[in-house]
Amino acid sequence: MKRAIAVFIILSLLAGGFAVGSREVQKERDFLMGLVANPKNHPDFTIEDIEEAYTISSTCGELAHLWLSVPWWEEEEQLSSASTQAVITLMRSCGLTPIFHTNFWELKEVPGEGIVPKLSIPPDMPANTTLASREFRERWISHVEEICREWKPAFYSLGNEVDLFYTYEANQPDFDNYVSLVAESYDAIKDVSPCTRVMVIFKMENLMDKHSWFLIDRFQKEKIDLFGFTSYPYINETYMNEYPSNLPPDYYAEIPLHTGEVPIAFTEIGWSSSEIVNGNEEKQDAFLQWFLNVTYGMPVEMICWLFLHDMAPAGKETKANEMLGLRRHDGEEKAVWQRWRALHDMPCTNTLPEKPEKPSGALTGKINTPYTYTTSTTDDDGDCLYYLFDWGDGTDSGWIGPFPSGEMANATHEWAEKGEYAIRVKAKDLYGESGWSDGLSISMPLSLLNGAVLINRLIIIFGRTVLYHVPCFNGNSSLEG
Repeated sequence: MKRAIAVFIILSLLAGGFAVGSREVQKERDFLMGLVANPKNHPDFTIEDIEEAYTISSTCGELAHLWLSVPWWEEEEQLSSASTQAVITLMRSCGLTPIFHTNFWELKEVPGEGIVPKLSIPPDMPANTTLASREFRERWISHVEEICREWKPAFYSLGNEVDLFYTYEANQPDFDNYVSLVAESYDAIKDVSPCTRVMVIFKMENLMDKHSWFLIDRFQKEKIDLFGFTSYPYINETYMNEYPSNLPPDYYAEIPLHTGEVPIAFTEIGWSSSEIVNGNEEKQDAFLQWFLNVTYGMPVEMICWLFLHDMAPAGKETKANEMLGLRRHDGEEKAVWQRWRALHDMPCTNTLPEKPEKPSGALTGKINTPYTYTTSTTDDDGDCLYYLFDWGDGTDSGWIGPFPSGEMANATHEWAEKGEYAIRVKAKDLYGESGWSDGLSISMPLSLLNGAVLINRLIIIFGRTVLYHVPCFNGNSSLEG
């Protein structure tokens, strides 16, 4: 039904005789929302600013981008670092689901040509390696497969703004090798993490400028779960000085003509409030209103604004993209923040998971000894599910998953003190949570070791040295400046 509506709107727009629907009168939303949860006061932010940023982000979205500042072959090591694990733990403790990204290209300087997009090649491989290289492909596939086996990401991008790679003429013969690599990667990922939704991301304004929509058509639709797009219309010289409401109503109409039945993700959108591009906060707010109106009826599964906070105080920015925040550099709200929040506060068309079955497992045991408990539930929408076990001792499992609807989930815990405990569990999809299950009463009468050990370590996170606490029994963690 949604697809039929989308096609009707597109054809009507192309005919020039249809007024686009408006989300101003919409009472529900059917897409996820997210952003980059960057802290205020950059670059002089505190640990408290970081924690606040994720807390605020959880009030206006379900998703948060996880960008790793290392080449793809170093990502596994980066993900295993205490710093990155602390960020992921913070995301998930705030109820945010991370979007994972692995990119195959990077910007490099080529003598006589300047900075151009080039294949990101491990240093132990020949400099002339292409995407046709069997060694490269095997290492890449092994890498993304291992990330998905370990982290089970809900969303995983296998290339960001991939059309930019094609714009460098020397790369063009290699693009079809990338397309086939995505297909092979898709199969490997699904083998170890069936719930992971795989996507590739294009740059909307570059597609328009270079007339390169045909690149989308090259991908096997059955090997892509989402086609992603970044979009910043103010960077297009044609529209830079326009008021957003004057932009063409069919600005995004070309997208579904190429993506077919595959859902769409707007992984980055925004309008700068910087005077460098004749922007202001009023235009920024008007852009969001326009964007929601002109994408109404499209099969959109995800909309992500870029930044939570501006990266510089107003008037002190050196680049326009530093002023893409929903909130100002000091944390004050912008007009666009209120519109974004109002959109998030709309009820979702999603059906929440059913209450999970009462956990099953041992009814009695020894303290400081691990025991595993299981449960399951279903989701009428067929969404993959996460589970949270409350162990009855003031600790919980944290959200684990995702698991396919109806599949058994399990978690392991050990109790530090003798006593009677009630274990309960709840489930969630990416939109919201179920109620708590019935409780399972257990008894832990025997003691092998008293007390808990607290492991402290110093880590570097966002350029700050902080103390990372890891209680060995409950698995929760915290940060201190």
